Amino acid sequence: MFAYGSYANACVIDVGYQKTEVTPIVDYQVFVPGSKVLDLGGQFINERLARLLPDLTPAQIETLKKSSIFESLSAEDAKNSFFGTDALAEKNADEDGVFDVAAIVTSDKSTREILAEQEKQKKGKKQAKKVKQNSELERNKFVDDDGYVIEVGKERFQGSAELIDSIARTVYKSLLHVTDPKRRQECYDALSDLNLKKTKV
Repeated sequence: MFAYGSYANACVIDVGYQKTEVTPIVDYQVFVPGSKVLDLGGQFINERLARLLPDLTPAQIETLKKSSIFESLSAEDAKNSFFGTDALAEKNADEDGVFDVAAIVTSDKSTREILAEQEKQKKGKKQAKKVKQNSELERNKFVDDDGYVIEVGKERFQGSAELIDSIARTVYKSLLHVTDPKRRQECYDALSDLNLKKTKV
């Protein structure tokens, strides 16, 4: 936490191969009474994926786990993913052929120029729609170490939920030992304030 400087109170979560360590930092010091060790780590994800995808080798499982298509979706992202029922029910109305008459009347540009601009914007939107996020796809591909292209389905979102839930419970138990409510809250706040990106484990 010294690297961040301004965080006197925080919580460090170190996910290792077979264990995860949760360490509260209080007043820039390791708070030993709150330190917890969870006997689950990155290997647990491999084991979970191996059960979901029994045809893949251990090396392919590891490559999938480290690939960009393996994700842990938040509840909101999951709801809006390909597999979320809400996302399937909500479709945006097609706006093709609709143009803003008021913009044409009040603009210094000619009608032809305005329509040309709108057509260009429409093409840009269509192009953007073609590039879908991983969570919007039913299936996606990754390349293993031997160069084989492997396609997987929703399993790529299912490998880490149990580990994350276990870590969340461990963090809760760990920070209960921080008796000062203000410092405890700052430990929680630092988890989101640091805005850490997904770590490969």
